[in-house]
Amino acid sequence: MIDRADVETPAHELARRDDMATSKSAAERVDAAGWSVAVYESIAAAGLQGATQRDLEAIYGEGTNKTISPRFAPLRRKELIFYTGLRRDGCAVWMAMEHLADYVAIATPGAKAEMEKEHRRGLKKVTCPCCRSQLEISPDGTAESVLELQG
Repeated sequence: MIDRADVETPAHELARRDDMATSKSAAERVDAAGWSVAVYESIAAAGLQGATQRDLEAIYGEGTNKTISPRFAPLRRKELIFYTGLRRDGCAVWMAMEHLADYVAIATPGAKAEMEKEHRRGLKKVTCPCCRSQLEISPDGTAESVLELQG
């Protein structure tokens, strides 16, 4: 369980510098923390099945994809969720970090490779809340494998 303080994102980070004034105004009005908590809790509740944007839209209703979609990157940066390396119905499958150790034990080699690529792309360190193992990416771009750390 997380609370709003764990996922608070300043309004200026919710809109791009070159966005229209209406987008910036909407970013200030949206309950980003409330939506982030809801998205996280739905992903966590999905367990080892994980959840996609479409799965969450089915939960929260038609037309919520533009509210759900911007929550993934901040939750990933805050190390609350991770990309599994899988796609379902054309969408990335996300899982709560609390399931990382169990997922790595059952993930296919292809999914593990995709996870590592995703980590190299932007996430510098991932900590498993279960066993405190970490995937660290050095400044030269090399990474220790999640499998080696879990092994």
